[in-house]
Amino acid sequence: MDNRLAMLLLMVLGLAHDVTSSNHPSPPTAHATSANISTNGTGRIFPLLYLDYGKVQISFEVAMWILLASLLKLGFHRLPHISTHVPDRCLFIVVGLVFGGLFRAGGQGVPQILHKLFFLCLLPPIILDAGYFLPIEPLFKNLGRVLLFGFVGSIWNGFFVGGILYGVCRIGTGSTVLTNTGLLQCLLFGSITSAVDSAAVFEKIQMKDILHILLFGESILSDAVAVVLYHLYHEFHVTASVTFMKVFLGVIAFSLAGLGGILVGSCYGILTAFTTRFTSNTGIVEPLVVFLFCNLAYLSADMFNLSGIIA
Repeated sequence: MDNRLAMLLLMVLGLAHDVTSSNHPSPPTAHATSANISTNGTGRIFPLLYLDYGKVQISFEVAMWILLASLLKLGFHRLPHISTHVPDRCLFIVVGLVFGGLFRAGGQGVPQILHKLFFLCLLPPIILDAGYFLPIEPLFKNLGRVLLFGFVGSIWNGFFVGGILYGVCRIGTGSTVLTNTGLLQCLLFGSITSAVDSAAVFEKIQMKDILHILLFGESILSDAVAVVLYHLYHEFHVTASVTFMKVFLGVIAFSLAGLGGILVGSCYGILTAFTTRFTSNTGIVEPLVVFLFCNLAYLSADMFNLSGIIA
Protein backbone atom coordinates (compact mmCIF):
# COMPACT_ATOMS: atom_id res chain seq x y z
CA MET A 1 0.00 0.00 0.00
CA ASP A 2 2.84 2.40 0.88
CA ASN A 3 4.61 1.75 -2.43
CA ARG A 4 1.50 2.41 -4.49
CA LEU A 5 0.72 5.49 -2.39
CA ALA A 6 4.18 6.94 -2.97
CA MET A 7 3.98 6.27 -6.70
CA LEU A 8 0.54 7.86 -6.91
CA LEU A 9 1.80 10.92 -5.06
CA LEU A 10 4.64 11.30 -7.53
CA MET A 11 2.24 10.85 -10.44
CA VAL A 12 -0.11 13.52 -9.13
CA LEU A 13 2.83 15.85 -8.52
CA GLY A 14 3.81 15.48 -12.16
CA LEU A 15 0.24 15.97 -13.36
CA ALA A 16 -0.21 19.02 -11.15
CA HIS A 17 2.99 20.46 -12.56
CA ASP A 18 1.62 19.96 -16.05
CA VAL A 19 -1.69 21.61 -15.12
CA THR A 20 0.00 24.65 -13.62
CA SER A 21 2.51 24.97 -16.43
CA SER A 22 -0.23 24.74 -19.07
CA ASN A 23 -1.54 28.14 -17.98
CA HIS A 24 1.59 29.81 -19.35
CA PRO A 25 2.31 30.06 -23.06
CA SER A 26 4.96 27.61 -24.15
CA PRO A 27 7.82 28.66 -26.40
CA PRO A 28 7.59 27.67 -30.05
CA THR A 29 8.82 24.18 -30.73
CA ALA A 30 11.30 23.16 -33.35
CA HIS A 31 8.40 21.81 -35.40
CA ALA A 32 6.77 25.24 -35.53
CA THR A 33 10.11 26.84 -36.33
CA SER A 34 10.87 24.45 -39.13
CA ALA A 35 7.35 24.82 -40.51
CA ASN A 36 7.93 28.55 -40.92
CA ILE A 37 11.18 28.08 -42.81
CA SER A 38 10.64 28.24 -46.53
CA THR A 39 12.78 28.19 -49.59
CA ASN A 40 12.84 30.87 -52.26
CA GLY A 41 9.08 30.90 -52.73
CA THR A 42 8.96 27.25 -53.77
CA GLY A 43 7.42 25.91 -50.51
CA ARG A 44 8.35 24.69 -47.07
CA ILE A 45 11.30 22.50 -46.26
CA PHE A 46 10.15 19.01 -45.30
CA PRO A 47 11.21 18.46 -41.65
CA LEU A 48 13.31 15.32 -41.34
CA LEU A 49 14.03 15.50 -37.61
CA TYR A 50 12.63 17.93 -35.06
CA LEU A 51 11.78 18.11 -31.38
CA ASP A 52 8.09 18.15 -30.40
CA TYR A 53 8.20 17.67 -26.62
CA GLY A 54 4.80 19.24 -26.07
CA LYS A 55 3.17 16.36 -27.93
CA VAL A 56 4.27 13.78 -25.35
CA GLN A 57 4.94 16.00 -22.34
CA ILE A 58 2.26 14.67 -19.96
CA SER A 59 2.80 10.98 -20.72
CA PHE A 60 6.58 11.33 -20.69
CA GLU A 61 6.73 13.15 -17.36
CA VAL A 62 4.27 10.75 -15.68
CA ALA A 63 6.37 7.80 -16.89
CA MET A 64 9.54 9.47 -15.59
CA TRP A 65 7.95 10.08 -12.17
CA ILE A 66 6.93 6.41 -11.92
CA LEU A 67 10.39 5.32 -13.06
CA LEU A 68 12.01 7.61 -10.49
CA ALA A 69 9.84 6.21 -7.69
CA SER A 70 10.63 2.64 -8.73
CA LEU A 71 14.38 3.26 -8.91
CA LEU A 72 14.34 4.98 -5.52
CA LYS A 73 12.45 2.06 -4.03
CA LEU A 74 14.92 -0.45 -5.47
CA GLY A 75 17.95 1.54 -4.43
CA PHE A 76 16.61 2.13 -0.94
CA HIS A 77 16.21 -1.58 -0.23
CA ARG A 78 19.70 -2.28 -1.58
CA LEU A 79 20.99 -0.44 1.50
CA PRO A 80 19.85 -2.64 4.42
CA HIS A 81 21.69 -0.61 7.05
CA ILE A 82 19.42 2.33 6.14
CA SER A 83 16.15 0.58 5.25
CA THR A 84 16.03 -1.25 8.59
CA HIS A 85 16.10 2.01 10.55
CA VAL A 86 14.46 4.58 8.26
CA PRO A 87 10.97 4.00 6.74
CA ASP A 88 10.88 4.19 2.96
CA ARG A 89 8.11 6.82 3.05
CA CYS A 90 10.61 9.17 4.72
CA LEU A 91 12.82 8.75 1.67
CA PHE A 92 10.06 9.97 -0.62
CA ILE A 93 9.47 12.96 1.65
CA VAL A 94 13.16 13.87 1.41
CA VAL A 95 13.07 13.42 -2.37
CA GLY A 96 10.04 15.69 -2.54
CA LEU A 97 11.87 18.34 -0.53
CA VAL A 98 14.90 18.06 -2.80
CA PHE A 99 12.86 18.42 -5.97
CA GLY A 100 10.90 21.29 -4.45
CA GLY A 101 14.17 23.05 -3.69
CA LEU A 102 15.40 22.43 -7.24
CA PHE A 103 12.18 23.85 -8.70
CA ARG A 104 12.49 26.95 -6.54
CA ALA A 105 16.21 27.38 -7.25
CA GLY A 106 15.56 27.09 -10.97
CA GLY A 107 12.97 29.84 -10.85
CA GLN A 108 10.07 27.47 -11.44
CA GLY A 109 6.83 27.76 -9.52
CA VAL A 110 6.15 25.09 -6.92
CA PRO A 111 3.71 22.52 -8.41
CA GLN A 112 0.28 22.79 -6.83
CA ILE A 113 -1.92 19.73 -6.28
CA LEU A 114 -5.44 20.68 -7.26
CA HIS A 115 -8.30 19.97 -4.85
CA LYS A 116 -10.35 17.97 -7.37
CA LEU A 117 -7.30 16.14 -8.66
CA PHE A 118 -6.57 14.78 -5.19
CA PHE A 119 -10.09 13.77 -4.21
CA LEU A 120 -11.14 12.34 -7.59
CA CYS A 121 -7.90 10.80 -8.93
CA LEU A 122 -5.50 10.08 -6.08
CA LEU A 123 -7.74 9.15 -3.17
CA PRO A 124 -10.02 6.44 -4.70
CA PRO A 125 -7.23 3.95 -5.60
CA ILE A 126 -5.66 4.37 -2.15
CA ILE A 127 -8.95 3.68 -0.37
CA LEU A 128 -9.65 0.75 -2.71
CA ASP A 129 -6.30 -0.78 -1.84
CA ALA A 130 -6.90 -0.35 1.89
CA GLY A 131 -10.46 -1.67 1.81
CA TYR A 132 -9.83 -4.60 -0.52
CA PHE A 133 -7.13 -6.11 1.69
CA LEU A 134 -8.92 -5.32 4.95
CA PRO A 135 -9.25 -8.44 7.17
CA ILE A 136 -13.02 -8.78 7.53
CA GLU A 137 -13.40 -11.27 10.39
CA PRO A 138 -11.19 -9.46 12.96
CA LEU A 139 -12.82 -6.18 11.93
CA PHE A 140 -16.36 -7.31 12.76
CA LYS A 141 -15.20 -8.90 16.01
CA ASN A 142 -13.83 -5.54 17.15
CA LEU A 143 -16.30 -3.31 15.29
CA GLY A 144 -17.42 -1.39 18.39
CA ARG A 145 -13.92 -0.39 19.40
CA VAL A 146 -12.99 0.46 15.81
CA LEU A 147 -16.02 2.77 15.53
CA LEU A 148 -15.19 4.34 18.88
CA PHE A 149 -11.63 5.16 17.89
CA GLY A 150 -12.49 6.01 14.28
CA PHE A 151 -15.47 8.32 14.75
CA VAL A 152 -15.44 9.61 18.32
CA GLY A 153 -11.65 9.72 18.56
CA SER A 154 -11.19 11.53 15.24
CA ILE A 155 -13.91 14.09 16.02
CA TRP A 156 -12.40 14.76 19.44
CA ASN A 157 -8.92 15.01 17.95
CA GLY A 158 -10.08 17.57 15.38
CA PHE A 159 -11.88 19.69 17.98
CA PHE A 160 -8.94 19.46 20.40
CA VAL A 161 -6.29 20.48 17.86
CA GLY A 162 -8.48 23.27 16.47
CA GLY A 163 -9.34 24.54 19.95
CA ILE A 164 -5.72 24.58 21.10
CA LEU A 165 -4.69 26.39 17.91
CA TYR A 166 -7.46 28.96 18.40
CA GLY A 167 -6.30 29.54 21.98
CA VAL A 168 -2.74 30.10 20.81
CA CYS A 169 -3.97 32.63 18.23
CA ARG A 170 -5.93 34.49 20.90
CA ILE A 171 -2.95 34.85 23.25
CA GLY A 172 -1.65 37.76 21.21
CA THR A 173 1.90 37.32 19.98
CA GLY A 174 1.93 40.56 18.04
CA SER A 175 1.35 38.85 14.70
CA THR A 176 -1.67 40.13 12.78
CA VAL A 177 -1.89 36.85 10.89
CA LEU A 178 -2.49 34.89 14.09
CA THR A 179 -4.86 37.40 15.66
CA ASN A 180 -6.98 37.49 12.51
CA THR A 181 -7.31 33.71 12.42
CA GLY A 182 -10.86 32.71 13.28
CA LEU A 183 -12.25 29.63 15.00
CA LEU A 184 -13.49 28.06 11.76
CA GLN A 185 -10.04 28.31 10.20
CA CYS A 186 -8.53 26.60 13.24
CA LEU A 187 -11.17 23.87 13.16
CA LEU A 188 -10.53 23.45 9.44
CA PHE A 189 -6.87 22.85 10.18
CA GLY A 190 -7.79 20.50 13.03
CA SER A 191 -9.97 18.42 10.72
CA ILE A 192 -7.06 17.98 8.31
CA THR A 193 -4.69 16.80 11.05
CA SER A 194 -7.26 14.61 12.83
CA ALA A 195 -6.58 11.59 10.61
CA VAL A 196 -3.49 9.87 12.01
CA ASP A 197 -2.47 6.88 9.89
CA SER A 198 -0.16 4.76 12.01
CA ALA A 199 -1.33 1.45 10.56
CA ALA A 200 1.50 1.27 8.04
CA VAL A 201 4.11 1.43 10.79
CA PHE A 202 2.52 -1.38 12.81
CA GLU A 203 2.13 -3.44 9.64
CA LYS A 204 5.89 -3.30 9.12
CA ILE A 205 6.78 -4.42 12.64
CA GLN A 206 4.18 -7.24 12.70
CA MET A 207 2.15 -6.37 15.78
CA LYS A 208 -0.63 -8.54 17.21
CA ASP A 209 -3.76 -8.96 15.11
CA ILE A 210 -6.14 -7.17 17.50
CA LEU A 211 -3.88 -4.11 17.76
CA HIS A 212 -3.32 -4.12 14.02
CA ILE A 213 -7.03 -4.26 13.15
CA LEU A 214 -7.87 -1.54 15.68
CA LEU A 215 -5.32 0.81 14.18
CA PHE A 216 -6.03 -0.24 10.60
CA GLY A 217 -9.79 0.16 10.89
CA GLU A 218 -9.41 3.40 12.82
CA SER A 219 -7.10 4.83 10.16
CA ILE A 220 -9.64 4.18 7.39
CA LEU A 221 -12.58 5.59 9.36
CA SER A 222 -10.55 8.56 10.55
CA ASP A 223 -9.78 9.42 6.92
CA ALA A 224 -13.51 9.41 6.18
CA VAL A 225 -14.28 11.54 9.25
CA ALA A 226 -11.51 13.99 8.36
CA VAL A 227 -12.82 14.47 4.82
CA VAL A 228 -16.43 14.97 5.98
CA LEU A 229 -15.36 17.41 8.71
CA TYR A 230 -13.21 19.30 6.23
CA HIS A 231 -16.11 19.78 3.81
CA LEU A 232 -18.44 20.71 6.70
CA TYR A 233 -16.11 23.37 8.13
CA HIS A 234 -15.38 24.63 4.63
CA GLU A 235 -19.10 25.21 4.02
CA PHE A 236 -19.33 27.07 7.34
CA HIS A 237 -16.33 29.17 6.37
CA VAL A 238 -17.78 30.03 2.94
CA THR A 239 -21.15 31.12 4.34
CA ALA A 240 -19.30 33.41 6.83
CA SER A 241 -22.19 33.15 9.32
CA VAL A 242 -22.77 30.26 11.70
CA THR A 243 -26.13 29.90 13.42
CA PHE A 244 -27.59 27.22 15.64
CA MET A 245 -29.73 25.93 12.77
CA LYS A 246 -26.69 25.61 10.50
CA VAL A 247 -24.81 23.71 13.20
CA PHE A 248 -27.80 21.41 13.69
CA LEU A 249 -28.07 20.81 9.95
CA GLY A 250 -24.31 20.21 9.85
CA VAL A 251 -24.61 17.46 12.47
CA ILE A 252 -27.42 15.85 10.47
CA ALA A 253 -25.37 16.15 7.27
CA PHE A 254 -22.42 14.51 9.04
CA SER A 255 -24.60 11.56 10.08
CA LEU A 256 -26.18 11.25 6.64
CA ALA A 257 -22.76 11.31 5.00
CA GLY A 258 -21.69 8.21 6.92
CA LEU A 259 -24.96 6.30 6.62
CA GLY A 260 -25.38 7.28 2.98
CA GLY A 261 -21.85 6.13 2.22
CA ILE A 262 -22.61 2.73 3.75
CA LEU A 263 -25.80 2.46 1.67
CA VAL A 264 -24.08 3.40 -1.59
CA GLY A 265 -21.18 1.04 -0.90
CA SER A 266 -23.57 -1.82 -0.10
CA CYS A 267 -25.51 -1.30 -3.34
CA TYR A 268 -22.37 -1.31 -5.46
CA GLY A 269 -21.01 -4.29 -3.51
CA ILE A 270 -24.13 -6.31 -4.31
CA LEU A 271 -23.94 -5.19 -7.94
CA THR A 272 -20.27 -6.20 -8.12
CA ALA A 273 -20.96 -9.63 -6.62
CA PHE A 274 -23.84 -10.18 -9.06
CA THR A 275 -21.75 -9.12 -12.06
CA THR A 276 -18.76 -11.30 -11.19
CA ARG A 277 -21.02 -14.37 -11.17
CA PHE A 278 -20.94 -14.27 -14.97
CA THR A 279 -17.18 -13.78 -15.40
CA SER A 280 -16.10 -17.38 -14.82
CA ASN A 281 -15.04 -17.77 -18.46
CA THR A 282 -13.59 -14.28 -18.75
CA GLY A 283 -11.51 -13.93 -15.61
CA ILE A 284 -9.43 -11.18 -17.16
CA VAL A 285 -12.43 -8.84 -16.84
CA GLU A 286 -12.88 -9.38 -13.08
CA PRO A 287 -10.17 -6.94 -11.88
CA LEU A 288 -11.56 -4.29 -14.23
CA VAL A 289 -15.11 -4.84 -12.93
CA VAL A 290 -13.98 -4.58 -9.31
CA PHE A 291 -11.95 -1.44 -9.97
CA LEU A 292 -14.70 0.29 -11.95
CA PHE A 293 -17.51 -0.48 -9.51
CA CYS A 294 -15.41 0.61 -6.54
CA ASN A 295 -14.50 3.83 -8.32
CA LEU A 296 -18.16 4.38 -9.26
CA ALA A 297 -19.17 3.82 -5.63
CA TYR A 298 -16.77 6.54 -4.52
CA LEU A 299 -17.85 8.97 -7.26
CA SER A 300 -21.57 8.29 -6.74
CA ALA A 301 -21.29 8.94 -3.01
CA ASP A 302 -19.22 12.06 -3.56
CA MET A 303 -21.76 13.29 -6.13
CA PHE A 304 -24.41 13.43 -3.39
CA ASN A 305 -21.91 14.87 -0.83
CA LEU A 306 -21.79 11.54 1.02
CA SER A 307 -18.66 9.83 2.32
CA GLY A 308 -16.98 8.25 -0.68
CA ILE A 309 -14.32 6.69 1.54
CA ILE A 310 -16.88 4.71 3.53
CA ALA A 311 -18.67 3.77 0.30
